Amino acid sequence: MSLRSLLQLTAAWAVAVVTQAAQADLLVSSYTTHRVLRFDESTGAYLGDFVTAGSGGLIAPTGLAFGPDGNLYVGSLVDSVLRYDSRTGSFIDVFVEPGSGGLDGAEDIRFGSDGFLYVVSRRNGSLLRYDAATGVPDPSFQADGGNLDEPMGVVFSATGDLLVTSRYDARVARFDRASGAYLGDLVAAGSNGLSLAYGMTFMPEGDLLVASGASNEVLRFDSSTGEFIGVFSVFASGTGIDTPVDIEFGPDGLLYASSAPMEAVHRFDGITGAFVDVFVDAPEADLDWPTFLAFTREVSCRTGNVNAATGLPMNVLFANGSPGIGAERVISISSTDPLAVFVDRPASRPTGPVAFALYAWVGRPTVATVDTLPFGVGVTCMPTPVSGGMEPRPKATWNSIGLTGALGTPTRSSPKAPAVALRLPRGVGRMGTFFLQGIILDPASPSGQAAVTNGIVIVSE
Repeated sequence: MSLRSLLQLTAAWAVAVVTQAAQADLLVSSYTTHRVLRFDESTGAYLGDFVTAGSGGLIAPTGLAFGPDGNLYVGSLVDSVLRYDSRTGSFIDVFVEPGSGGLDGAEDIRFGSDGFLYVVSRRNGSLLRYDAATGVPDPSFQADGGNLDEPMGVVFSATGDLLVTSRYDARVARFDRASGAYLGDLVAAGSNGLSLAYGMTFMPEGDLLVASGASNEVLRFDSSTGEFIGVFSVFASGTGIDTPVDIEFGPDGLLYASSAPMEAVHRFDGITGAFVDVFVDAPEADLDWPTFLAFTREVSCRTGNVNAATGLPMNVLFANGSPGIGAERVISISSTDPLAVFVDRPASRPTGPVAFALYAWVGRPTVATVDTLPFGVGVTCMPTPVSGGMEPRPKATWNSIGLTGALGTPTRSSPKAPAVALRLPRGVGRMGTFFLQGIILDPASPSGQAAVTNGIVIVSE
């Protein structure tokens, strides 16, 4: 069946097929019981073990990340990274072999948009890099400077640098993502009470949050300058929580924090930092020393599935030359910075023009906006016109495929790839957050017809 036939059918019954709810349950590493537990995204109820005790040789699970193949990767303190089926939790393989590349005590793990997996190696105070397709270490990357004292967390800054927490001397070090060269400290040792630096995450507006384990706080810093902004959350104030380890924003906009000694996960207001509730406190789960957190759905949709039937998904959508930084695919620009959005050909179409449909939305994707397209085309992070008018609707549409009844009537001049779809020499002109993603013809996609492109969050400041 051709893409035209598929999408014509889609237009007729899209709402019935596509409006299924997206699920983004919470996964938690249970360090001392050697499991990864699953909890209901809405209630925090224990749903069972996602990765069972010791599966695949798992010992002391740490960092959790969904890879470009959609599967779950789990750091193990016995110097390896293991891979599990993202639907069933079944063991697939040892992705990073024990000790490979000098790995000694895996902690946080992050996939970059550059085709690499970054792994914090705690015991030897380094950050290591591995090929995201093969797990082979990259010897050209040497991020062992900065005298890290038991590093724990890693994130990608909006400028592309790598930020790593150094636990015992309580600072945030900065490394060049291309070479691993130490670029100095973004947050100085012990800055404004930072003590035992653990996990990090970014607020929607871009500020950096750092878990301060010994002071039972989450501290807020300017992500560009490292300037202290204030205490975001105080865990000891009536919450019963101490030693926050990992912090992640959930699909509901709240901040989730694992408390290792309290064997629980707590939630805080994502704007004010005020305590909301104890989200996970399930004695029947036997959660013991919870460390890292992950949500099962929302971020992984940003990878797209171009080329996924023949290899790793490839990037075809670029904003100012970037496919988006980190797993969340974010770029930050000034509201007056020039902006150019480019769509490239997929590898399966090396010559000639390639038709695509591209959409721009106001806001950032959440689990409520994730949209599964029919016929195996893929998953988008926001509802497209294929979904039959679900909110939020795109604010701009490019469509050189045609089939406007299904893919939407173009509101912008719509070339075929490779092409610059949008050029704003004077910038966006206002502050805000925007999301771009689309559909492109690709015989190497899982459907054999069309693929979902990578998605990009653009933060205009």
